[in-house]
Amino acid sequence: MSHMTQDQNKLVKARKASRVAFALFVFGGASLLLIGIATAFLPQVLNGVVLLAASALPFIVSKMIEKKLNLPSV
Repeated sequence: MSHMTQDQNKLVKARKASRVAFALFVFGGASLLLIGIATAFLPQVLNGVVLLAASALPFIVSKMIEKKLNLPSV
């Protein structure tokens, strides 16, 4: 049986979801960037850069959730 509360379970699921979103944004942005470089198509390169920059938000959310989960229970 799990020793986590219902709120902690929600936070764990949210952390997992934000990590998956982070990974998808990073790999998607990197692939778009590489395709844009290979085809010498500047808008594609910029789309890749924007997608890589967008990966910062899920990463930050994941770190915030980890801080909440590491707090001792009162």
